[in-house]
Amino acid sequence: MASVKECASKCVPITIQGARTGLAASAVPMGGHVINLSRMNSVIGARYDKKQDRFFLSVQPGVLLAEIRKYLLNKSFITTDWGKESKDALEHMAKK
Repeated sequence: MASVKECASKCVPITIQGARTGLAASAVPMGGHVINLSRMNSVIGARYDKKQDRFFLSVQPGVLLAEIRKYLLNKSFITTDWGKESKDALEHMAKK
């Protein structure tokens, strides 16, 4: 936190890195400091909200899509009450 405060006081830009895949354009910043969160790479949990017909996945910022796929493939989901959109999303993740 001290580093963030010092950078802010000196107007030095800070780039937050997740898994450094480049998907969110922060793998290689143009100057400033980097806070790397790649060690924060766990899937925290998953749940389905029937009322919203949405599937929620909680992950840390450094988790890779491959890890999410592995996590989902190792779970048994009862999808009988799921809507088409949610079923399609799960199927799409399983195909990668």
